[in-house]
Amino acid sequence: MIKNVVIVEDDRQCADKLSKLISRFFDNAHLPLSLKVFNSSLEALEKRSGFEDLYFLDIDLPHVNGMELAKKIREKDEKVIIIFCSNLAQFALKGYEVGAFDYIVKPFDYSNIAHRLNRALNVDLHRQSEKIILKVASSENVVINNDSIIYIEKERNYLVFHTAKEDYWVRGSLQEYEKILPKDLFSYSKKGVYVNLSYVEKTIGDAIVVNNKELPLARQRKKEFIKDLFSFFDRKEGN
Repeated sequence: MIKNVVIVEDDRQCADKLSKLISRFFDNAHLPLSLKVFNSSLEALEKRSGFEDLYFLDIDLPHVNGMELAKKIREKDEKVIIIFCSNLAQFALKGYEVGAFDYIVKPFDYSNIAHRLNRALNVDLHRQSEKIILKVASSENVVINNDSIIYIEKERNYLVFHTAKEDYWVRGSLQEYEKILPKDLFSYSKKGVYVNLSYVEKTIGDAIVVNNKELPLARQRKKEFIKDLFSFFDRKEGN
């Protein structure tokens, strides 16, 4: 559920009005709210926690504008909801380049804010189990989508989350993430290697090909892994 909302707006009057409208919506809906307001992109980036659910970004910000800020946010979180705010509607189309959810033309009014928040809440209901937060080796929080994980492997004292974008090194146990990740999407190819079944291209003897990379398939896991793989594609075809 959306709870952590961030406003990045350098006009204090606009920020205050938007804060009141957002707070009013959450109060009326009897929903918890943690609201933060920053007057610059640099401050928003510096104080980013990794737990943000929704951003309201002004386009015309000093130093780093709202569009550039959105790109930097997207580098860390592909699914966070971004709503742009501006005096000019002409920027609306550009917002889709960074996966903007919506666009509001100033001045703000309650009906427009409530409409967009209702839409965002409905979208978020379908996303709640689709992403996880990783505390990477640099102690930074990174939000990734479950379906972006190609496979996870144990490497010494770390877990390596291999994604199409990059690899993330995290301290923890596979058993810990096995409880969080959807069981019908992942299966062990061997001890210490947890594979996203949607990326499996083929099996070759005691190996599987995942995203053009060959991974070992342990003999004691082979039967169960193949079973999981067929079940996954049966469900996919059924949908």
